[in-house]
Amino acid sequence: MAKKNTKSKKSKSKRAVARPPKEPKPFPQEASKLMQLPQELRDKIYSEFFSQVWFVDGRRLNRHAPALLRTCRRIHSEIGKTWLQHVIFSFGSAESMLNTLTTFSPETLSQVRHVRVESHFLRLSLPASGLASYKLHAVLQLLPGLKLDRLDVNATRPPPVAYDILKHLIMSSSGWKELHFFSEDSLFLGYKNEPFVYGYMDKTLFPRRPQPADWQNRLEARDGKLSKPSVAVYRAKTAGGARDGIPLDPDEGVPLIQKLAKGQTLDDFDEDFDECIRDPREIMKKSLVIVKRGKGVDYVQRYDCAGTDYDIRAKTGKTKWEDIKKLIFCLGNHGPMFESQLR
Repeated sequence: MAKKNTKSKKSKSKRAVARPPKEPKPFPQEASKLMQLPQELRDKIYSEFFSQVWFVDGRRLNRHAPALLRTCRRIHSEIGKTWLQHVIFSFGSAESMLNTLTTFSPETLSQVRHVRVESHFLRLSLPASGLASYKLHAVLQLLPGLKLDRLDVNATRPPPVAYDILKHLIMSSSGWKELHFFSEDSLFLGYKNEPFVYGYMDKTLFPRRPQPADWQNRLEARDGKLSKPSVAVYRAKTAGGARDGIPLDPDEGVPLIQKLAKGQTLDDFDEDFDECIRDPREIMKKSLVIVKRGKGVDYVQRYDCAGTDYDIRAKTGKTKWEDIKKLIFCLGNHGPMFESQLR
């Protein structure tokens, strides 16, 4: 019996040796149709995929989107942190924006490319001067290293104040290469400068000028005419529709160019509603202002911007948002009588 078992074992081993070796299985990455595409196409796919991801007030709406980063090491390595360049960060207030973006490391913050925020104020109770409301251009100073490709601002304030917020963003804010300032209507482009109607006393606080020429001149004074900065204003072709917070698509809008009427001066330009909105139906047309910084201009938000009257750190004596936020008195919608205290 022992001999028979030995022979059977030998025959089995011979048969095993005689079998051709199995071909090695390809790596999953090489078998993937995605990985068979050129790198440039894969990068475009990643960009398109993550451009559908929204973070709203710090919370991700597309729950499963970052799962792509966990599919394999190669994809994770190819994408790295560049996915932050394609997602949209949307905030309902300046406070919410600071609560999220100030927690990012300088390296991570520098990867963020697209932010959308409402134009509410940051209202602080200052130790020395009392109550003060800060507009968006002052808030951005608290985000050194920010270098957005695009900043979207939804004009949620009364028309003269929305107009003034945009003016200061053009004149002195940094951290963005392109600014889209949009409104659900056109009133901020053609309001009648009536102080008591909007709750402020001094008519010189919010003067209205022919646009976009005035904003263009201010931007050229800042960036230099040779760098070719630009400001364009658009209004929807038709009125109506839901107030859905969706910005006007410039391809669906009509360019607006305001000019002085015969015999009119800059001082009396805003004494009446602009002709573009004298018809009540015209007021309800969505509007959009697109501002582009000049070529080669350093638009990164720097930390060394102290000395201005809207420097929140200098006014509060604090450098970190965690300390500044303790001074918040009220954020967002407050009475129009406080508008004259804006920084």
